[in-house]
Amino acid sequence: MLTPPATLRAVYGLPMNSQQPTAPDLIAAWHEVMLDARTNADDAAAWSLPTACPGWRVGDLIAHLLDIDGFLAGDPRPDHEPDWDSLPHAVGPVSRMTEVGVDARRATPMAEILAEFDSVLERRSAQLAAGPMDLAVMVMGPFGSERPLGRVLTMRTFDAWVHAQDIRAARGLPAQLDSAAALITADQ
Repeated sequence: MLTPPATLRAVYGLPMNSQQPTAPDLIAAWHEVMLDARTNADDAAAWSLPTACPGWRVGDLIAHLLDIDGFLAGDPRPDHEPDWDSLPHAVGPVSRMTEVGVDARRATPMAEILAEFDSVLERRSAQLAAGPMDLAVMVMGPFGSERPLGRVLTMRTFDAWVHAQDIRAARGLPAQLDSAAALITADQ
């Protein structure tokens, strides 16, 4: 059972009446959960474990996270056209958009994917730290349209937290329910 948001707010010292954490709170939560996903995927035996995400293994989740945050950091999306017939789980425009970055990296060795993940995490973290802290400022969103910074940060934290839990579940590890990212996700 997920811990109620009010309890998580108390655990993290956030005001009980606060509806939205600050930009630094959201950035820190996103960064922490990205590191959790990376840490739990950094194992050759775990890399190819299937996850609850149809068609995706642990390594695919890491490729997905780095692809979306790489795009937000300014990296071009891969110029790749998957063999859609071999990917029956990729249906609909959002699923296909996210599948491109994953499929483009499927043949890439784990060490290279993790190095790319580390690079993206470092660059995106620096970009966010140096950027605006006003949650209402419009910035590029994960799907290529502008959205308020607060929405982009909560979307990225939500996505990273869910996939970090997918990785934990694939490895038989307990869910991470006592984190700021879990609070942000619960608030969604």
